[in-house]
Amino acid sequence: NERENIGDILREVYESFASEFEEKDIEGSIEISNELPPSRLNRSKLFDAFYNLVKNACEAMPEGGSLTIKARYDERTEEVRVEISDTGVGIPQEKQNQIFRPFFSTKSRGLGMGLANVKHIITAHRGKISFESKEGVGTTFTLTGPGGAVTGTVAYDAETFTATFTPSDDLNNETTYTATILGTVTDEAGNQMGTD
Repeated sequence: NERENIGDILREVYESFASEFEEKDIEGSIEISNELPPSRLNRSKLFDAFYNLVKNACEAMPEGGSLTIKARYDERTEEVRVEISDTGVGIPQEKQNQIFRPFFSTKSRGLGMGLANVKHIITAHRGKISFESKEGVGTTFTLTGPGGAVTGTVAYDAETFTATFTPSDDLNNETTYTATILGTVTDEAGNQMGTD
């Protein structure tokens, strides 16, 4: 997975709905912070997740309304935060605890896999998804995930003086980085182990 800016994906999703916004009398707006760091992510999967959320928002506004996409980076928590809001019909209170279940749908057509898939994709990116909804007022989905820092595990081989780093945010688990450690290496007691 390449390092990408999540804002570019959101803009692409937003632009793909331009004609639908016009047809359905939906006023769209998008606010992307310039501070978003590039992150290692699966572009096509995240596009699908955002597309699904915007599509649901449009379907919730058969009489028109407003749709807002916001994305920003929180330096304090080192998280990217995305909000997708609509002024649609809202999700009935009694159905709100079921919307991420596979095969659950509030619509008469469809398999009900949309939001279950969205949650799966966001979780695979070590992110979280939540929502607030009020009938007759609208719904806001909030997605948070780690920013640009790459985290992972390091395996150290004392015999060959190599360290292998496996990033935990590599969704295909195909990438590892191996480096030979140069210079002086010491054990926990501070004794020099040498590198020759």
